[in-house]
Amino acid sequence: LLSGLLKNIGAFEYDRRRYSKDRLYKAVFEEYIKALLSDDETILTFLEGTRSRSGKIMQPKFEMLHAMIEGLKERRYRDITFLPITISYEKVVEGDTFPLELLGEEKVQESF
Repeated sequence: LLSGLLKNIGAFEYDRRRYSKDRLYKAVFEEYIKALLSDDETILTFLEGTRSRSGKIMQPKFEMLHAMIEGLKERRYRDITFLPITISYEKVVEGDTFPLELLGEEKVQESF
């Protein structure tokens, strides 16, 4: 349900493994990002790639940022505005099972 809603408002996903291994995939992905920004479209991205179940800040993934900066260097658009935000919440979905995982138990399959 949520993925359908997100796709209807323009969300897209990409495969980091393919991005790093497949030159055609990388070229098409980067061109798509540059075309969106050239058309003054807004792109929302999560540089960490996913949420952190432990609350720790994760290493950023630079694929999207790289494509944005390359388009800027190519003068495809005048500028880019970055608005860093954080989303924090007290109770995580895995609040009951995550401590057990830290003790070595198997991760419980998530289902929504």
